[in-house]
Amino acid sequence: MSNVKLMTKKRFPSYKNYVQNKVKQKQAEGKDWKYLQAFEQKFIAHDTKYAFTGKQVKELLELAN
Repeated sequence: MSNVKLMTKKRFPSYKNYVQNKVKQKQAEGKDWKYLQAFEQKFIAHDTKYAFTGKQVKELLELAN
């Protein structure tokens, strides 16, 4: 079993920035909105270190817009 922790409010801004940089990198490659949404969903779902609140997931998914 892995130790999954809830993402804290203090840690979330830096994680959001990290994901945003990944999204910008994919946008620079010419990926469309649908691809970016799927990319973020996979990124969030496969994070084995942290669990996210609904509000945090919503904020992360809005980065693709």
